[in-house]
Amino acid sequence: MRLSGIFADYDGTLAPKDVTRAESKPLDGILQSVDGIRERGKFAVVSTKDFWFLASRLPRVDAIGCIGGIEVVVGDRAWVRRGVLKKLERVCELFDASARMIADPEVVFEVKSLRNGMAAGLCIDWRHARPPAEDVVERIKEAAIGFGLYFEKYEHEPFLDVFPARPDKGAAVSFIKDFLRMDGPIMYIGDSRADNPAFRVADVSVGVVHGREAPALECQYFIRFEEVPRLLSELVNLGLDFDPSRLPLSRV
Repeated sequence: MRLSGIFADYDGTLAPKDVTRAESKPLDGILQSVDGIRERGKFAVVSTKDFWFLASRLPRVDAIGCIGGIEVVVGDRAWVRRGVLKKLERVCELFDASARMIADPEVVFEVKSLRNGMAAGLCIDWRHARPPAEDVVERIKEAAIGFGLYFEKYEHEPFLDVFPARPDKGAAVSFIKDFLRMDGPIMYIGDSRADNPAFRVADVSVGVVHGREAPALECQYFIRFEEVPRLLSELVNLGLDFDPSRLPLSRV
């Protein structure tokens, strides 16, 4: 089976997830493999990060699904999910309210911006700080829901996200595939339950494992995080022919 393209998450898939935003960059060899993949097919990244962050780390891709699929950017064109724009002021209001609730300067407030600069999401990250008290997190959740926003706190992860609508990476993958007229099979690579909608629409789904425990992913194959560069490199060498016997994958 020859793949027409590869889609991938960013944090925990193409780049380490336990570093600061400023330190984050793709693993060694990733950018070279992306160039090789694009000589044979398409490569797109679909992440909860925003366009400006992703474009600075992956400057040569065919498409970017941003903020969990809230925005899709292809070249100089951008699409925003219907109904989102009217909620953007609420994101700013939640940022102000959350900043008043959490006084710890080590907690990072990451505003997720659309390509036009408008705030369209918020990540509160305490991976290098003391976790906020549960009652504070609950108050932020109540405020987000009261503003009509979507709140997501991840099990065993030191951060939470707020979006103007429920993220849907699967919808972003499908939109990009249709827009780029990718008629052949595609691979999706990701490491969290947020990637499950994308796994469902991919022909080949690869879940990235950190440590010994396999996450609750709806994928066909697993790969260790440190082997992702090798996977992409081998796919380039194979001309995007998918042969699992020649790739560092284990069947689920």
